[in-house]
Amino acid sequence: MTGRARKALVAAVTGLIAATAAHADADRFNLESLAHLSCEEAVKLVDEGVTAKNPNALYASGLMREEGTCVARDTVRAAELFRAAVDGGNAHAAPPLALKTGLGDGVEQDYAAAGALLKRVGMRLGASEGVDDYTLGYAYTWLQSTQREVGYPKDLRPIGARGSVDLSFEPSRGSYELAPFKRTDNDQPMVGTRIDRSKTIVSNAVREAAAAVNARLAKPDAQRLVSAKFSQRMPIAPSESDALFSMPPGADPVFTAR
Repeated sequence: MTGRARKALVAAVTGLIAATAAHADADRFNLESLAHLSCEEAVKLVDEGVTAKNPNALYASGLMREEGTCVARDTVRAAELFRAAVDGGNAHAAPPLALKTGLGDGVEQDYAAAGALLKRVGMRLGASEGVDDYTLGYAYTWLQSTQREVGYPKDLRPIGARGSVDLSFEPSRGSYELAPFKRTDNDQPMVGTRIDRSKTIVSNAVREAAAAVNARLAKPDAQRLVSAKFSQRMPIAPSESDALFSMPPGADPVFTAR
């Protein structure tokens, strides 16, 4: 083996080891992994990582502070941790920090700064590369807030419907649109009345959520909003916190909108 080939092999192996270590490190601080520990063990492990400025630990700690999991909820500290994680190279921390920035939750409200964070990790929500930070930041804040507000509509529980919908938003016009609903589970017979009912329930829930979000968000500067359309796929399913929810016998996914 030539000297050049040997150097290339060493570099490749070194890179593989580094990538493997980074993956193992990410797994170590993954919330699913931490969930298997006691609160005391999880906090100790994450705090040690935060002290070492580990970006994955900083992100995990930010999520714990944001949700109040095993620690007191602290939105200001969560924003600080997310910021440190982003600066340390953890791209997963950028979206939650962008949302907090758009909302002014634990950090100064700033749509342009929120958009800049999203661009930093390549998120444009389907808009062109030239979209400005301010419009992107407002659109993301609106879409995420609307998704949170919709949650899992209680009227879907009796029929057990779940799926996803594509929601598009044009900030400059203040308008939104749901993609057409379609049946996607081909292994089951078509149930027209069920999908029609799901469409009505979800459409109503989105309309009510949009009105609530428009009333709650910081009003954007219309002069700074450019013409652009943004989109986001929203899951429509019961959350883990919906402990009383139970699927009716034979219930299955019945709709999507994309």
